Amino acid sequence: MIEIRETDPGADDLRPILTAHLAHSQQAGPDESNHTMDIAALREPGIRFWALYDDATPLGCGALKALPDGTAEVKSVHIVSAARGRGLARRMMQYLADQARAEGISALVLETGADHLPDYDAARKLYEALGYSYCGPIHGYEPDPNSAFMRLELTPSYGRTNFAPPTVRCRGSGACAGLVSCGCAATCSACRCGSHATPSPSTSLRA
Repeated sequence: MIEIRETDPGADDLRPILTAHLAHSQQAGPDESNHTMDIAALREPGIRFWALYDDATPLGCGALKALPDGTAEVKSVHIVSAARGRGLARRMMQYLADQARAEGISALVLETGADHLPDYDAARKLYEALGYSYCGPIHGYEPDPNSAFMRLELTPSYGRTNFAPPTVRCRGSGACAGLVSCGCAATCSACRCGSHATPSPSTSLRA
């Protein structure tokens, strides 16, 4: 049974997958355009990492890196060669999108190899099929002829993730009409007043 679960990228059973991912990136394009993250980088704050298992056997991985502009960068999506052709890369990408939606991320962005690098042809086709569109350099990158940048706009999908946004009452200027719904019960995002927002008695969150 296929299962995707959040885990430590340094786990012993995942090291061969990340080693293969790094090796692929190193041979697929020039070193100066290689932005693949190693295990230490994937353990840094702001990054979440998941592995895809078939029962107890790891077959792939993927990660999200939170960016300061409210988007998240897709990183380290890799499926072992023996398991390709089963739709697992698509499954991982869709899972990452679901996780991002649940966290209120506005869009997913990524960097991949440009169209003159054939080792990235399959990846670009998958991203296109999933609705990603080409864009300019994303946060943290400079223009690079060896890179293609892509973006997928996200809309909240709380029903699919069993996560309901809390209803909160504004204690600020009231430009939001006093009652708003947002993904965080800390501030009122509707009127941008920055005041503390008090959860409504009807608020219900699934633990």
